[in-house]
Amino acid sequence: MLQLDETDEAVLDLLQKDGRMSNRDIATSLGVGEATVRQRLRRMINGDVMRVVAVADFQAVGFDLILFIGVEVLGRSVEEAANEIAALPEVVACNIVMGRHDIEVIAAVDNRSSISDLIIRRIARTRGIHRISTGVVIETLKYQVDVSGGDPRAFLETFHFLDSTPKALNRFDSTNLKILKCLWKDARETNQRIAATIGTSEGTVRARIKKMVDDNLIRIQAITNIDAHARPLLALVGIDVILEHAHAVALSLSRMRESGVVVMLTGRHDIMMLLFARDAPHLQQLVFEHIRSIPGVLHTEVSRPIEHIKFDYRFGRIAPALTQEKGNAAPHPK
Repeated sequence: MLQLDETDEAVLDLLQKDGRMSNRDIATSLGVGEATVRQRLRRMINGDVMRVVAVADFQAVGFDLILFIGVEVLGRSVEEAANEIAALPEVVACNIVMGRHDIEVIAAVDNRSSISDLIIRRIARTRGIHRISTGVVIETLKYQVDVSGGDPRAFLETFHFLDSTPKALNRFDSTNLKILKCLWKDARETNQRIAATIGTSEGTVRARIKKMVDDNLIRIQAITNIDAHARPLLALVGIDVILEHAHAVALSLSRMRESGVVVMLTGRHDIMMLLFARDAPHLQQLVFEHIRSIPGVLHTEVSRPIEHIKFDYRFGRIAPALTQEKGNAAPHPK
């Protein structure tokens, strides 16, 4: 993997705070030439070390229902079935896992009738599907494309861009939607070029992007690739809790630096979370010594992703950062 020096790291640090920061402003901040910044960015992007992405809030684009779907396969290659499911436009993430299920899917739909269409008419009719277990999210406390914390990371090779648009657009007018589609293709495209593409003024583009960011409708930031030689372990953890403790437990889990996704749902489990750990002993420590020690937790079920088929980076949970309680989590995996 491409080795980064101090200048590369400094550029990344600025873009993780503001993915739209201009090359000129980066150069001024670091005391280097604009050409140096441009060259460093091109080198890191071409080397698949980083990407600057625009992530839109699920509900803002009309995805009111998020589903966590466990799939068991019989009589067919799991990888073939997973690739077929991943091709469905509603599927945001698809992983082959070791655990109770063979495939874990996260899907986003815009209404309840779309649930039966996706589950019964398409996933269930995929050849080799034996059993499906579905949970419907009732509250999303955390959903990030990265390992949370000050060093956002992800598996960039699983990032997919689909040129499709959700049917419902609850909080995006036509101009904002056109801008967002440009940002999905290139989050660092200049305001001038976006304006020329959609037929408006540069000032309008600048003001619209700022307002969408300020209103927590979108987030634009650099994401670095998780080192293939030092990847953390990922685990999808289903958690059953005493009902009156459910929200408190979910909030505690969302404050863990090692958590990437935390949702409350009805169906499969009371809570599901995506957990990042340095290695197997660290995962064991997080599950048995931290998660199971939270008051109200009754049971945990752990699945380990072994192949990442798809992650649609365009969507997530955009909300003010949760304040981490002192001593609440084990050290962040590096």
